[in-house]
This record gives sequence, C-alpha cells and structure tokens, in this order.
Amino acid sequence: LAAKKNGKKKPVVVEEPEKREKTPSKKKGKSARSWDMGGKSTDGIDFSSPSDGAANLNLKDESHLKGTMSGDLSGFNEEEDDEDEEYEEEDEGDNVAAKNGGGGRGGMFSFFKNINFSTQQTVTAESLEPVLDKLKEHLTSKNVASEISVQLCDSLESSLVGKSYSTFTGLSSTAREALSDALTKILSPKRRVNVLRDVMDAKSKDRPYVVTFCGVNGVGKSTNLAKVCFWLLDNGYRVLVVGGDTFRAGALEQLRTHVVRLANLYSEDMVQLFERGYGKDPAGLTFEAIKYAKERRYDVVLVDTAGRMQDNEPLMRALSNSLH
Repeated sequence: LAAKKNGKKKPVVVEEPEKREKTPSKKKGKSARSWDMGGKSTDGIDFSSPSDGAANLNLKDESHLKGTMSGDLSGFNEEEDDEDEEYEEEDEGDNVAAKNGGGGRGGMFSFFKNINFSTQQTVTAESLEPVLDKLKEHLTSKNVASEISVQLCDSLESSLVGKSYSTFTGLSSTAREALSDALTKILSPKRRVNVLRDVMDAKSKDRPYVVTFCGVNGVGKSTNLAKVCFWLLDNGYRVLVVGGDTFRAGALEQLRTHVVRLANLYSEDMVQLFERGYGKDPAGLTFEAIKYAKERRYDVVLVDTAGRMQDNEPLMRALSNSLH
C-alpha cells in the first residue's frame, strides 16, 4: 500500500529457466575412401558381376530374326543410291543458290567458289593452288592425315586443271566425283575381303579368326560388334566376345546385354562373353581370350576396345600391344 501511495510499482521478477548447454551437432560427412595399392586397385569400385543382368533382362521372343543375315553382307548398292540422291539434292541447292545470287550449301566444296573464272575459262594450276592450300588446311584441321590430304588434293588438281566450266555447279560436281574416286582408291583393300571365307580358312588351320574393333569414342564399336556377332551366328559360327574395354564405365554391362540376347536367340554354347572386370590389362586379356577360344574351339573372337584418338601415342601404343 505504501508503494501504491508513493506511485511506485513493485518490480516483477521473472525467474529464467536453467540454461541447458547445447553441444553443437556435427554433420555427418563422407568418409574418405581408402585406396589400396596406391589407388591402382579396383576391388572397391568394381561392382560388375557375371550373373547380374542376365536374370533381370526382359527377353522377348526374337526367333523371327534367325536366318535373316545368312550369307554375305548385302545392301551396298542401296547406300550408293542414297549417296547419289544426296549429290542430286546438293546440285539442286547449288543451282537455286546460284540463281538467287547467293552461295551454295557451303562445306568443303565451297572453297572452289574462290576460283575466279569467266564462262568457258580453263582452270589453271595457278588459280587452283590457293584453293587446294585452304582445302588441305581444312582436311588437316579435321584430323585427316597429312599424307592423305596431299593425295586428295593432288587427285583434285589432276582432275580439274585444263578443263573448262561454265558454272560453279559443274566444277563442284567434277571435284566431288574426283574426291570420291580418290577416297575409294585409298580405302579399297589390296585384296578382296571375304570374312566368311577367312573364318573357314582359319578354322581349317585349327585356330580362331580374330577381329578387333577400334576407333574413337562414340563411333559405335560395341554396337557394331554385336551386329557382326549376330551375322556370324546366323552363318553357324561359334563366337567369343571379349570385353577389352576395361576403362569405360558400363562397357562390360553393355556387351553382356548383347551377349545374353544373342544367347537367348541361339544358344549359350554358340556365343559367350569373356571378361575379367575393369582395370585389367587389355593386351593380356586378349591373349588369354584367344587361348581360351582355341581350347574351347570357338570359330571367331570379337575383341572390343576402349575408344581413343589416333593422335594419342600412348593409347595407340597400348592398342598395338593388343593387336600383336
């Protein structure tokens, strides 16, 4: 009462609860992986298993495909017809562009537009020289070997010099034909390739016929290996597929899927996958696979390899070890 009379308020005291000491919670991070053998061991990261994948595949009845690839390979004439149609479309595009006063479709043959010649003027070596120099530089930038670039340019020069052309279309058509003939001559083997005959010849000598699929990354080595394997199986040959790509993740699983489907179409005795997991030496693996194929009397050995550029000397040297 005395406090109220004096106009003073009684202070309110609030008791604070006892403060609890909170221990900071540490976030659980990734535990560091311990690598054996200085990081060269793949035991901890190789999760592939020969049994995985075969039971999980939903295999369809593809028996109607058997017998569709027996005999020699065909269909090359169809590809040539398609190329001729493409050439006709390019010529039509060049004609339309010429009428409109613009350039053609561009590309490699557009270099020949730099040749200054009037109607019925003869192409000389001097007018063609700067064009061929640019073409040679263009081919080299596309990873074409310098020797091949020189051969192609020499072939073009011998085909164009001394001839007269009224339009750019006629010149580009002759250049395209000359380039096609030169490429055909360079890429044509010295002897006729008959894989089925060579397989029979190797079989008569009691040894397997070995085919190695090599190339840059992503060109379809594994996929085309499966197609060739299907063709050989359709001709009655036993095939051993070698998982020589021990570097790319999923390479062995991809081959295993192909082999399982082919074995389902034919039989497990006709086709088999030979692999030893990732990180193995491809050369030693190939040697071991060929020895295995000879003991099990397989007719053909198809070897898959890791993708590599032709200018990578260490990888090309490693590939040569597998081939020899």
